[in-house]
Amino acid sequence: MSNVSAAALRACLKAFLGEQDYRKFLEAGAADPMKFWQEKSWEKFVTEHPEMAMRSDERASALDVCPAHEAPLMAGFSDSPEGHSFMNTSEMRRVFPRAPLMPLLPAGVYRVKYCQQCISTKAEYFASRNQQKGARA
Repeated sequence: MSNVSAAALRACLKAFLGEQDYRKFLEAGAADPMKFWQEKSWEKFVTEHPEMAMRSDERASALDVCPAHEAPLMAGFSDSPEGHSFMNTSEMRRVFPRAPLMPLLPAGVYRVKYCQQCISTKAEYFASRNQQKGARA
């Protein structure tokens, strides 16, 4: 087991990759198998920071966080109702990327990884939008 804390790994990786690429790395997930570009980025990272080298399961656990809030991801289920049509905008993906949205899935129940902070932010976002719509009416 590595002596590096999850927070230290994330801070060092973020500094190495830069904010945008770090977020992209988290959005893609860090469990094996990683995407080709992630493997190359990780190899460069541990070459430059050998103290951050760790087993793949340790890496996956340390990086299993929300790209927006860096809060731990929770495993759960979300349902996609029949006839569900939801606009998942780029702003929504940026502000609450790990709130289950289910825009293009057929009806059913799906296993998801979610961030509790994203769910709260999503609720506030839609409450604010509904208030704005009510004020215009």
